[in-house]
Amino acid sequence: MKVSELPRLTWVTPAAIRHYMRIGLLCPKRNPINDYQLFGSDDVERVNFIRLRQPQNHCHHK
Repeated sequence: MKVSELPRLTWVTPAAIRHYMRIGLLCPKRNPINDYQLFGSDDVERVNFIRLRQPQNHCHHK
């Protein structure tokens, strides 16, 4: 799948996907014909794993 499809499947912003790639948490394969970044089901699982382990910013009203 292309990079534009990954955020829809993982509920993560495109900026977060780019950040994960920049820091080495995601390393998509490249299409040899057009050099597009390609993500697979293992990348979806990895993004979901990262997302679920991040601290949540919840507001607690008293």
